[in-house]
Amino acid sequence: MLPGATQSTYAKGSLMTFALVEIIFQAVSQINHHQFRKDLGNSSFKRVLKNIVVSCPTAMTIREQQSLKQAVEDAITLCNKYLEGYQLLHPYITVYPQEAAASLDEEVPKYWRFDEATCSQITYLYSELTDKFLGKHDLFFKYKGKKRANTSTEKESITIASVDIGGGTTDLMICNYYTDENAEIPVLKPTPVFWEGFNIAGDDIIKRIIEYVVLPGIEKYIKSQGGVHVNETLNYLFGANQGNQTAAHRIHRRQFANQVAIYCAYYAVDFVSQQGPAGTTKTIGSVFQHHPKPKNNLIPYLEKVIRERCKVADFSFLDIEVTYDVQLINHAITDVMKPVTEQLVQLIALFDCDVLLLSGRPSNLKAVRELFEKSLVLSPDKIVNFGDYKFGDWYPFATFGQVKDPKTTVSVGALIAYLNAINKLDILRIDLKNLSNIQSTADYLGVLDNNYSKIKSDKIIFKKGSYEGTFKFHGVPVPIGMRQLPTDNWIATPIYVFRFKNDLSKEELANEEFEYPFTVTISRDEDNKERLSIEDIEVTDKNGEDIDNKHFAFFFKTLPELEYWKDSGEFLLKKFIDEDSPQLTEAVPS
Repeated sequence: MLPGATQSTYAKGSLMTFALVEIIFQAVSQINHHQFRKDLGNSSFKRVLKNIVVSCPTAMTIREQQSLKQAVEDAITLCNKYLEGYQLLHPYITVYPQEAAASLDEEVPKYWRFDEATCSQITYLYSELTDKFLGKHDLFFKYKGKKRANTSTEKESITIASVDIGGGTTDLMICNYYTDENAEIPVLKPTPVFWEGFNIAGDDIIKRIIEYVVLPGIEKYIKSQGGVHVNETLNYLFGANQGNQTAAHRIHRRQFANQVAIYCAYYAVDFVSQQGPAGTTKTIGSVFQHHPKPKNNLIPYLEKVIRERCKVADFSFLDIEVTYDVQLINHAITDVMKPVTEQLVQLIALFDCDVLLLSGRPSNLKAVRELFEKSLVLSPDKIVNFGDYKFGDWYPFATFGQVKDPKTTVSVGALIAYLNAINKLDILRIDLKNLSNIQSTADYLGVLDNNYSKIKSDKIIFKKGSYEGTFKFHGVPVPIGMRQLPTDNWIATPIYVFRFKNDLSKEELANEEFEYPFTVTISRDEDNKERLSIEDIEVTDKNGEDIDNKHFAFFFKTLPELEYWKDSGEFLLKKFIDEDSPQLTEAVPS
C-alpha cells in the first residue's frame, strides 16, 4: 500500500484553489453558453470574465482572508494556463476586495472586505429602497427606523442586525444606516456597530441529525430483524476509532458519512422545511432517487459486517427503514443552534436593533426561526427571513419575486456593492468608507476547554489591550482560541495549536532533565492581535530552566476537532430511552 493512502493528507488550501478553478470554469462556460448569449443580445460576441468579487464570513481571521485571496489568485493562474489561446479571462482580471483590504500597513488605504452578513443587509436595503419604497428614502427611514442619540445624524436612522447561517459559520453584523436627506437618490452611510462569527452552522446541524435520527433508525431496524450486539456493531462501524479497526474500515466509515448519512440528513432537512406530516418512514435506498448512489463497494461491506456481527441473514442495507419524526429532527436542530442564538439575541437587544435579517439556507428551517421569535428580542414583523421575503422581479435568482435559496442574497449584495464601488449604481449610492473599520474579533486569546468551544477566565493568555501572556504546557498539544467579549460563556473560535515541532524535538527533550509543566511566555503583534509567532516565545520548565524555543511551533488551526467529521466519518452514537419519546442518551461503547 502506498504511504499516506489511508488518510486524507492533501492540503486543504490546494483543495480550495481547485474548487475556485471549477467555479471560474463554470462561470466562463455560463456566460459563453449559446442561450445566455442569445438572451442578452450580441450572440456572436465572445464573453470574457473581467472581475471576480470574493465575499467572506464576517469574523473570518485575517490569515484566512489572505489565504482565500491567494487561492483566488492561484486559481486564476491555473485557469490562464489551461485556457491559453482561448482568451476567456481578461488579461488584467481584477479581484475584489483589492489587496489592501487584508493589508496590515497603516499607510495603505483600507477597503471593505465584502463580508457576507453585510452583503445580505445591502441586498435588503436595495430591495426596500428601490423596489418597495420607490426611492423615497426619507419615508423608509421614518417608517422602519427611529431617532437615536448616539448617531451622526439628528434624523431617523435604522440599525439592522443580520444573521447569516452558512454551512460552516454563523455570522452576525449589526450596522447603523442613515441617509443624506438632501440627496435626490438614496445615499446610504453605514456604520458598523458590532460583528461576530461562530464556527457552528449548517454542517453541525447535519451531523446532529445523523446522530439523532439516522443512526438510531438503523439501530432500531436491525433490532427489529432480530439482530444482536447492535449497539456494539454500530459503534464499531460509525463510532470513534478502535484498536481493532483496519485502515480499510476507516475509509469505509468516511464513505458512509459522505455517501449515505449526509443524504439521509438532507432528506430530513427537506422534509421539515416543507412542513410535512408529523413523521414519515423511508428506506435508505429511496433517498438515492434524487442523490448519487453509494460507490466503492460500500454497501456490500456494511451488509457483510452487520450480517456477521448482528447475526442477521439476508440483510439488505438499502432496505433499512428510517423514521423521520418532525419533533426529533427539530430537537436536533435546536440542540445545535440554541447556544448560538441565545448569545446573538442578547446583542440584538443590547444594540436596540430595528430589523433582524435571517439569511443562509438553514435560516429556512422553522426550528431556527422559532429560536429568534421566541426570544422576543423583536416582534415577528421585524424579523425578515429571506426564505419568505419577496424581493421583486429585479432579483436575479427570484421566481415571481420568491427566492428558494436565501444564501444567494450574499452574492447579490456583493454584486450591488461592487457596482457601487465602480460607480455603476444609478438609483442608490452607498458610502462604504466606515465598513473598512471592521477589524479582527480576537480581543481575548486563551486555552480552549475540552470541547474546543469556551475559554475560562483562568485560561486567558491575552486580555483586551494586553500584548504579553503565559500558559502552561504539559507535553500535549494546547488548543488556543479567541473571543471578543470577556464573559466565560461566550463561544470561542479555535485559531492555533501549540505543540512540539516534530517527534524528533519531543524525543530530544524527553532525554533531557526538564520537568513539566513548562511555562510558555508569548507576545502578540499590536497591529494584528491575531498574530502569534514562535520567534516571540520563551519556554521554561517547572524549575525555571530555559528551553530552546526551536523545539516548539504554533500551527494555525481553525477546526475544533482533531479531524473534521466529514473526513473521519466519526459520530457520537445515540439511542432512544423510550420509543415514544424524543429524549436521547449517549450509547455506551462495548
